[in-house]
Amino acid sequence: VGRLKFLLDMVETQEEVKTYVCCKQCYSPLADAGNVFTVGGAEGTTGAYVNEHGIIHQTMTIREIHDRLLWYQGSPETRDSWFPGYAWTIAYCRRCHAHLGWMFTIASDNIEDVSEDRPDRFWGLTQASITMHDKLLPATNGTSA
Repeated sequence: VGRLKFLLDMVETQEEVKTYVCCKQCYSPLADAGNVFTVGGAEGTTGAYVNEHGIIHQTMTIREIHDRLLWYQGSPETRDSWFPGYAWTIAYCRRCHAHLGWMFTIASDNIEDVSEDRPDRFWGLTQASITMHDKLLPATNGTSA
């Protein structure tokens, strides 16, 4: 019984590792890595997209983000959108002001097309501006505060 109690105490105090998509410049945790997804019509979670100036952006698509850690510049724009039916808005890290990528919002005339792989909004973060980072979280023992 003593050994079992000791093992149970060890399990309850173990830390959990969670992976986050973070700003490469200041390491602000922007999203849980589990929120990376493939937008309907895209070939994968990351793609090479070319903007109107010929600059290639390796861009990862993310379903949910810690929105309070970002700020946006400009109004949603459908022109030159990499994702048909979506408008883009430039997104920056609120903490260090690094350009992170874009928030994509579904255009109002496509609202009936919302689905699991075509959400009403998502983010495209450029690989040059993000990094994956593990964070240790305290273990939960099933009790709530």
